[in-house]
Amino acid sequence: MLTTNDTIKIELHKNSIQEPWRIVNDGVMGGLSRGNVTYEAKHLRFHGTLSLENNGGFSWMKSPRMNINLQGFTGVRLHVKGDGRPYDFTLEDSPYSRLYFKQSFETKAGEWITVELPLDQFEQKYFGRLTGRTFDPNTDVQQMGFLLNDKQPGAFELLVDYVEFF
Repeated sequence: MLTTNDTIKIELHKNSIQEPWRIVNDGVMGGLSRGNVTYEAKHLRFHGTLSLENNGGFSWMKSPRMNINLQGFTGVRLHVKGDGRPYDFTLEDSPYSRLYFKQSFETKAGEWITVELPLDQFEQKYFGRLTGRTFDPNTDVQQMGFLLNDKQPGAFELLVDYVEFF
C-alpha cells in the first residue's frame, strides 16, 4: 500500500499481495457459480463462470481484512481490464456483517480503463437488498471487493491493477 497525504494506492499484483484475497460464490446459498482469484505479475485476476442454476448468480472476490481510514477522502479510482460486463466495487465497514456498500461500474471488453467512483454514492445492501443508507467517508474500511451479479450466465474475467482512494 502506497500512502501520500492525498491518496492511498493499493497495487494488486503478485509481489504486492501480503495476504490472500478470497472468493465467495453463490454456493453459500445453493448456487453453482465458480469464481477464482489468480495473482499475476502485473495484476490480480478475478475469473470464473457465473451460473443461474439453483437460484445462483453471483461471484465475489474479497480482500483480506484491513483497516483504512477514509476521513477526508471523496472517491476511489480503479484501474481495471474487463470483459464488457458490469461489476460492483464493494466496501465493508465490518468484516463480520452481512451489510456492505456497493457501486456499479461498466467495463470495456479487452481494454484497460480507469474508473472513478464517488464515496458518497455507495449504497448499502443487506443480502442483495438496498437499505437506504449511503457510505460515510469518515468510516474505516475493513474489507473491499469486486462482485459480479449481472444475471448473465457464462465465463467472466476482470483484471485489477490497483485501487486508489483519493
